[in-house]
Amino acid sequence: MRGRNRSPLILISAVLISSIIPIFTPLSLPSRRCLSLLIFSSILWVSEAIPPFVTSILILPLSVILGLFPGSPEISVKSAVAAFFDPVIFLFISSFLMAHVLDKYQITRKLASRLIAPSDDWFRFHLSISILCIGVSAIVSNVAASVLVTAMIGSNQKRALLTIAFACNIGGMILPIASPQNLIAIASLHHPTITFYDWMIFSVPMCAFGIVIAYMVLQHRFGSISALNRDDDIELSKTPIPQSPRNNVRFKFTPNDQIVVSVVVGITVLGWIFFDQILSQIFSHMGIWGIFTMSFLFAFGYLGQSDWQNGIPWHVVALLGGGLVLGEAVKVSGLLDAFHLPTHSSSWLIYNGTLLFVGLVANFLSSTVCALVTMPVVAKIGIAVEHPKLFVIAAAIMTSGAMSLPVSSFPNANAAAVALNQELTTRDFIRTGGPITGLIWLTLVTFGFVYGIVLGL
Repeated sequence: MRGRNRSPLILISAVLISSIIPIFTPLSLPSRRCLSLLIFSSILWVSEAIPPFVTSILILPLSVILGLFPGSPEISVKSAVAAFFDPVIFLFISSFLMAHVLDKYQITRKLASRLIAPSDDWFRFHLSISILCIGVSAIVSNVAASVLVTAMIGSNQKRALLTIAFACNIGGMILPIASPQNLIAIASLHHPTITFYDWMIFSVPMCAFGIVIAYMVLQHRFGSISALNRDDDIELSKTPIPQSPRNNVRFKFTPNDQIVVSVVVGITVLGWIFFDQILSQIFSHMGIWGIFTMSFLFAFGYLGQSDWQNGIPWHVVALLGGGLVLGEAVKVSGLLDAFHLPTHSSSWLIYNGTLLFVGLVANFLSSTVCALVTMPVVAKIGIAVEHPKLFVIAAAIMTSGAMSLPVSSFPNANAAAVALNQELTTRDFIRTGGPITGLIWLTLVTFGFVYGIVLGL
């Protein structure tokens, strides 16, 4: 009730702030209106005075009412709706359908039973969990992966939960479909377009560094003893490492069902990887290819109507759609052109500062919201210094790599939510996720920059 009572006050404040600030800016009328909408939606996203997906839904009619899209009212409405249902939305939907069908047919659990072998070595546990989280995230996004892997492990130890959370954050870097912020990043840059190959060739080494960094930090924090209490003054016995779920796995579907589902998912992912070389002339966008392949699972009864209703997080789809509308409005209204970028500085300094800014913002906002707010600006900076792909991909990876607080990402929030007798506190995340965030940023601005330039991104 207390939060509900504050909502009207926050809404009124958001309206006043977003109405007053643009008046004092030397912008054109469309740019001022767009700035008002940007400020208004950012305040509501951060404060959560109303559910974030409701804020995103409101962006669609508000962009039309404010006249942010050029042309007649009919053309303006069509432009806004087209932005909301950008093909990247269907890429997102198809990736979550894959997550759902792999979970429904227990394929992910079967994979876990093969990868997570019993061990008394935390390094082997960390490595197997990281590989599992990255693999699942690559197929079904790190949002679903964090829930699936946490359920598979069935442990509420601090170190185990942090290992899963950080591994899923790192897994969110691996492919364009591995996290919502990656899809937002791709949608923010139309020319040149970012391909699966562009993303993978840069992200794979970053994920490898991330796995090592996370292990080093967690080993330094916990060592070989159990998670300490929040006052760090009681040393407990050696941490029992969660064991394999191998013996508890029971499959109620036939192997043929699992084979068919695995083949369809595999073909979908392979199509995305080689999309530009093989399928781009036919399907035009990876999202259309994803929906095309997923339709076979519905057509032959592997998925049904209830799966369409319950297997897709429609609130996240709405959040992403509203962000796409806002990003397009920022472009067409001329607001983005009002940002004067320091292009006289070296590319490395601009790159360094951009990732530092994105990393700081992403620690305090959720990864998706951070990407919605920052990616249009990052794309413009990248274009200005003639390295758009490098800036956008690295910024998206930095968004996933920001994991200093429970609210920084969904995997972090999920870990905090499922912890029971060993409650994860903000201090736990700061002392582990904070150093990991800093080291990932350092990796990106040193090796990552040189590597990206060599790749020609």
